[in-house]
Amino acid sequence: MNKRSIENREELKAMIHEAMTFTEEAKYYYRLSMLLLYLSGFEVKTIAEIYNESPTTLWYWIKKGLNVGIEDLLSKAHTGRKTRLSAEQEQVIGKALEQSPRESGYAFENWDGIILSQYILDKFNVMLAVRQCQRLMRKLGFTKQRPYSISGISDPVARDDYKKN
Repeated sequence: MNKRSIENREELKAMIHEAMTFTEEAKYYYRLSMLLLYLSGFEVKTIAEIYNESPTTLWYWIKKGLNVGIEDLLSKAHTGRKTRLSAEQEQVIGKALEQSPRESGYAFENWDGIILSQYILDKFNVMLAVRQCQRLMRKLGFTKQRPYSISGISDPVARDDYKKN
């Protein structure tokens, strides 16, 4: 097969890259293959382009593999802050977001980060920052919606016709 005749080359490359980094074991072999290419004489810049990786990251893995040992290329347990909300709590929040804040006891028409932060504090006694609540809304598939008015059209039927057209 001629290399130039591959129509979905970039899509295939993306799928291969995703498969090579899907599991921890796949990531280990992925890093080993880059180290092997380096040991075979390829330049870091070339390897980075082939694998769509940062040369800095590649140098980090190469140094780690050569100085510490290839076993160290295995991924370590990922650290970081644990989530403050459980999956069940997120589902409850998602159901609340489907309704108006008024139905949850708040004097507002639309949800935003401030109101959601207060709702989570009241409902679950968990303090989340406004920005984190905005991220949570986006994660759950909601966007901030603001009502708007169409000036100059006071008749509701005429306003609906204007919106449709």
